[in-house]
Amino acid sequence: MTIDLNALRARYNAETAKIKNNSGNFTSQVFDFRNLKVGDSVRVRFIEDSDDNQVFWRERRTRALKFNSVKDTSGAVINQTAYVDVPAFNKKFDEPLWSNPPQQYIFDSSEDAIQKRIGNFWDGTDTGKELYNKFKRRKTYVMRGFLESDVENYERNKVYRFIVTEDLFNLISSFMSDTEIAYAPTDKVNGLDFIINVTGKNASINGKTQEVKDYTTSKYARKETPLSQEELDYLENNELPPLLTFVYPRPDNEHEQAMIEMFNAIMDEEPYDVSRWGKFYKPNNIQFDGEGKIKLSGKVADIKPAYSYESTSNTSANVETHSEPMVKQQVESSVSDNVESPVRVNELINEHTEEVQATDASALIAGIMNKYKVQQ
Repeated sequence: MTIDLNALRARYNAETAKIKNNSGNFTSQVFDFRNLKVGDSVRVRFIEDSDDNQVFWRERRTRALKFNSVKDTSGAVINQTAYVDVPAFNKKFDEPLWSNPPQQYIFDSSEDAIQKRIGNFWDGTDTGKELYNKFKRRKTYVMRGFLESDVENYERNKVYRFIVTEDLFNLISSFMSDTEIAYAPTDKVNGLDFIINVTGKNASINGKTQEVKDYTTSKYARKETPLSQEELDYLENNELPPLLTFVYPRPDNEHEQAMIEMFNAIMDEEPYDVSRWGKFYKPNNIQFDGEGKIKLSGKVADIKPAYSYESTSNTSANVETHSEPMVKQQVESSVSDNVESPVRVNELINEHTEEVQATDASALIAGIMNKYKVQQ
């Protein structure tokens, strides 16, 4: 058989482009609502799920477990806040699961190991409420679509994921009861853009009045518009994973045991231990290398322990490669979630080492002192 070089090259170029389009950083493809300011207005065109789904979103119920320190596989304990997302129950009589997830994604409060442990915290006292809220369940929804207006650091004609909390979701899902809307908002020919409007309002947070973002004026456009040819081409040439990829299934026995251990560790003020729990749940604001050591600024951190102690776990220190939902590798960007934003270690390092050149630790410290004109 004679090789058709031109045809082979054409196929090579097409396959290479397809791989490039589908191998992007999934974290960067999440729209970050924290960057929006009061007065901003963003148009979004939601698209259908690539899975068998009657709606264009998936319900997500999670808890953010907050650790004050992290223990890596070397035994070093770093005083760095870590946020670990774990699944929470999603079966509740007043919370319809419109997306009808498969059975392995559904579980109720009686099966939620952490919910059973925090139920008694809510005893009517301020201390009890505070402790309960430390582990409370978060309701979010994941969907995706195109940006129909220019937004800094984002591209047009590219699909982004949107993780929204209930206030904005209620407005997005309002099309189900709005009889004036004749077609599904995701219809490729007669769909509707959703306009996210950001205003401000005062809210009491931890006893203090603060201005927070308000999305209650967000709404669907009243004029139906088709997807552009560029958007249609993007959908044709890119295989988008199902939204269930970014949702936790009901935890099995091993994952449930890891959740219980992490809960107990937080109550005992112990660090997150990557050797024990890394193959089940990892922090969403800290990166590790293949050996389970913390990365800083793209490099493996060479940090002396803040303190060390003997591990009582028989778990191997080798961190296994896991196929957890991609959502676990991202910093969740939820709308109007009054949750302390995770701080990345590498951002702190970069802030103080920018324009500082050094080949070893001593030179680095000297460079930082010189940068800030600190007298020795």
